Amino acid sequence: MALISHFLTKAFCPEVLESYESGSLGSFLINVYGIKAKRISSLVSSAMPNASDNFQLGMMGSQPILKVKTLNKDDVSGKIIEYSVSRFRSDMIQLEILITPEQP
Repeated sequence: MALISHFLTKAFCPEVLESYESGSLGSFLINVYGIKAKRISSLVSSAMPNASDNFQLGMMGSQPILKVKTLNKDDVSGKIIEYSVSRFRSDMIQLEILITPEQP
């Protein structure tokens, strides 16, 4: 299970709050706005959860979570369109990060 907070650029996705309900945000951006998001960086760290994350992740006590902060850009314009913060239970996650080099 993961908790993900998405922060989108209003200039690219002006009415996303009114129209996005659930499911894949990437598919939604392609289908509604024609935007193909591409990950440009992910920062992985451990952190102590706040009370809300602790509750939603079903955790008791004070164990750290794994936090991934990600920047995505529009594949066409190259402009940053999304910043996200994902939080995972550290005792129930295996994370694989694949690195794909930029194509000229």
